[in-house]
Amino acid sequence: MLLTKLILTASLVGVIFTIRCYSGMQGSVNGDAIGEIELLDCNGTDFCIKLPANGHVGRKHYEGAQYSCDSGECRKEGCNRRPGGGMLCCCSTDECNESSQILNHVFPIVIFTAVIMFLARH
Repeated sequence: MLLTKLILTASLVGVIFTIRCYSGMQGSVNGDAIGEIELLDCNGTDFCIKLPANGHVGRKHYEGAQYSCDSGECRKEGCNRRPGGGMLCCCSTDECNESSQILNHVFPIVIFTAVIMFLARH
């Protein structure tokens, strides 16, 4: 009986300390929505990630992101350039890698950078 209680308690501790992250890919190609995301329980990590991307493939414009549980790349919250190129955004609360959540952190930086670039040209 004691062993059953210990196992139940240990399994509940794992559930309590599991972070929930969005997983999948979502975006648009030439304005048409593509992809889906779902919520997952991420075991063994403290972070959710988002890999935003945009660009062109031929005449098609892609804009979107890939969402998942961290696999060891995140050390702290925030968005940083990856050594191989692209951006990696890390966050550490449940469902924090939702597009609107990450944009709340990135948007002011993007606007500030755009204003500086505009002023530098004029």
